Amino acid sequence: MVIIATVAVPLPNGKAVPDPSSDESSKLFERLRQYEDHLEHKAQKLSELQAMAMGLARNPLLAQGYAEIEAAQWQTIAIRREWVPTILGKNDSPGLVGVETTRSNNEISYGRYLLPGVQLQWTFFDPSRTPRTKASLASLRASRLLFDISARNLILNIQQTYAELQKQRDLEKSYSELAKLTYALVKVARDRGSNSDSSESERGQLAAEELDLLIFKINSHEQVIRQAAELARLLSLPPGDLAMPSDPLRQQGRWDLSLKQTIDQALALREEIKASLAESEQLGWSAKAISNQVLPSFWLQASSGLEGDRYTQRSTTTKSGRGMSISRTQDAGLYFNWHLEDGGISAALATAERKRAIASNQQAELDRLAIVAEVQISHAAYISSLIVISSANDQLRESSRAIEAASHAFRRGEANATTVIQAIGNHR
Repeated sequence: MVIIATVAVPLPNGKAVPDPSSDESSKLFERLRQYEDHLEHKAQKLSELQAMAMGLARNPLLAQGYAEIEAAQWQTIAIRREWVPTILGKNDSPGLVGVETTRSNNEISYGRYLLPGVQLQWTFFDPSRTPRTKASLASLRASRLLFDISARNLILNIQQTYAELQKQRDLEKSYSELAKLTYALVKVARDRGSNSDSSESERGQLAAEELDLLIFKINSHEQVIRQAAELARLLSLPPGDLAMPSDPLRQQGRWDLSLKQTIDQALALREEIKASLAESEQLGWSAKAISNQVLPSFWLQASSGLEGDRYTQRSTTTKSGRGMSISRTQDAGLYFNWHLEDGGISAALATAERKRAIASNQQAELDRLAIVAEVQISHAAYISSLIVISSANDQLRESSRAIEAASHAFRRGEANATTVIQAIGNHR
């Protein structure tokens, strides 16, 4: 909040106006100039293309989206690697270093110990694997589309903030020039003499207008700071840094496509529709994978290991003795797993996924309707803006001429302060 302090003097009619001899306004202008110089010196000067490139390279939202894409890629890789045989090092009871002992009635003890073995398994037929792979690929495609949406929205936000910052800077400069003009006219009115009530009234009117313009300048400067901070956020600048445009505000580019051509292009290119359709495809394949889980799967398995046996014989009728042997065990075979009945759980889960796929298809239809409406509104706004910009430029030129003519007439004594203030009011 900026507090403006002015000194007021009474007029003969009893009203009070700011004293034009006071230097409060010039001090405030000087403080604002120092703030502007500090901002211009400290802020980074960027062109629009530089700002967009920096935002795409540094914004954490895009880094987050790219990490999601990589996660989806590795999820697909993991499913594909299920085709590769697995090798497992293992051993059965009695454990890695355990001993298993049994004793018979004639006092013969048998001991058994195992050494680690190796087991190889290859699941060559899994009816859920292909649908899961396709579902993962569809999810990956949706992640990439969402990333494109984030990048496009970021570029749009940078462009809008950049243009708004350019506009606020131009407004601030315009208010500053108008305030300087009124300050000069206040001096003209003061130089004419202070004995006349009309001269004093004109001085008061111009001084009040000068302070009004100062307030407008302060508000526009605050908006410059806000937009510069927002641009710095979009560009992920370090704390305390601000960004300022190096390009002037000007009309750029043209859109020559008709409304129908614009709608057709938007429906063909907008990622929101494609992302909803990709999600629907992913859910459809997920439903297929769940349904196929109840079908039989087949795998080959082979294992090899070492097994040790020992015995101790103690008897009163026979000679006592001990023995030990090590043997290799190997097995190989074709195995299968078939979930014959699960109570309908898989069917219910698959149906739920299919319903979600239908919902995603309907979301794609909603996206189409929203995009068509957005294009129609934006296209109409663009056509209108071409007319508005042209008329606004004409109005700006005419109002500038009116201010220049009114100020010259006031300096020559051919116009009063009211005429000048009205000309300034029409300009702003």
